[in-house]
Amino acid sequence: MRLFVGIDLDENLKGKVLEIQKELEPLCKFADLRLVERKNFHLTLKFLGDVQDNTVTEISERIKNTAENNQSFKISLSGLSFFGSGANIRVIFLSLAEGREKVIELERNLNQKLEDIRKEDFDPHPHLTLARVGFVLDRNKVVEKLKEMEKIEVGEMYVKEIKLFQSTLTKNGPGYSVVRSYDLK
Repeated sequence: MRLFVGIDLDENLKGKVLEIQKELEPLCKFADLRLVERKNFHLTLKFLGDVQDNTVTEISERIKNTAENNQSFKISLSGLSFFGSGANIRVIFLSLAEGREKVIELERNLNQKLEDIRKEDFDPHPHLTLARVGFVLDRNKVVEKLKEMEKIEVGEMYVKEIKLFQSTLTKNGPGYSVVRSYDLK
């Protein structure tokens, strides 16, 4: 079972993110963009990878404990950017303005509780993936459009829960389903 812990966006914020994604569609002429589906919009807190079914209950208890020790909080999505260099853009994403430090704290708490399942080897960088990039045909056009949108304001929501998701890989891309939800205090 392939699992990760994340924050699911509320429907209002998903709609606003979808509007931003539509602004990226013209880039498909200049790059191979695989846009994330609306139903899959989320912020990953901890990727666990493939785990045995018999460990899910124990993992769930650790996530529940982490959630119970963290307050609900507000996040806002603002600013478009990308991972990779201008010549090798891999992922286009939205950044967190408000709530960024709280998300990082939650990520670190989960990493500590679940490091025996999967140890992270990078610093947290909270973001919402909009598109994965296969290749870029016209780097200048793509970077120009992304720079136009780098200060974009998207919206906000209150994070009241975190979720354990199952990720199922298919030929059409990943599909996510909620295994369990955990209320923040």
